[in-house]
Amino acid sequence: MTNLKIKKRLSYALLMALTMLWPSCKSETELTQQELVTAQLVADGDSWEAGSVTIDEVDESGLFDHFSIKFTEQEFTTENGGVVWPSSGTWSFTSPEAASFKRGDGIEVLIESIGKDELGLSHEWDQTTLDVEGGKVVSRKGRHRFKFRRRK
Repeated sequence: MTNLKIKKRLSYALLMALTMLWPSCKSETELTQQELVTAQLVADGDSWEAGSVTIDEVDESGLFDHFSIKFTEQEFTTENGGVVWPSSGTWSFTSPEAASFKRGDGIEVLIESIGKDELGLSHEWDQTTLDVEGGKVVSRKGRHRFKFRRRK
């Protein structure tokens, strides 16, 4: 083989090797704030269990016994959310900062805190409702604050 053919083949092999390595040299794109918060809300498919609930700074955890919520990228499901949290619905962020989201029913929910194992949400609820037959309060008007723990 001539030197020219050897050089051509080596050049071609080098070009192919560089082409294959090129994508791995790219820096990984950074996640947006919405993507980061979504990943925390989704929590690897785990649910969030309410530890405490206050309405206008008054402990009302008893209205939300065994309340839990589970998020996917665009939907949520709840257990024992009463009239304040529907059993299922959609959600979407209200801004690129991902500081709050709007539920499909129009309620805006503020993300007060979020971490690997803890979540704080709040929203306004504009009505007090009663169980007509039992005479029991089902929901209270006011600022609802929910403190959740991740349930694995």
